Amino acid sequence: MYLTQSNVIRGLSKEEYSILRETCQYSNNLYNVALYNIRQYYFQDKKFLKYEENYHGEFSFQVQDGQAEFRSS
Repeated sequence: MYLTQSNVIRGLSKEEYSILRETCQYSNNLYNVALYNIRQYYFQDKKFLKYEENYHGEFSFQVQDGQAEFRSS
C-alpha cells in the first residue's frame, strides 16, 4: 500500500489556484517524462540512467507510428 499526503490550501484567489494547478500538472508531466526516459534506457541498455544524464537531455526519443525509438546524442 502506498501512502500519499493530501494538503488543503485555503484562501487562494481563482487566479492563484489556477496557477498552482497548472504548476502541479507541469511537475507531474516532468516526472512522467523522466521516468519514461529511465525505463526506455534500461530496456535498451540494461543499465540505469544517471540523474545528470537524464536531466541534461543527452538522450532523446522519436515517436513514429506509436513506437518510441531511443537515441543517444
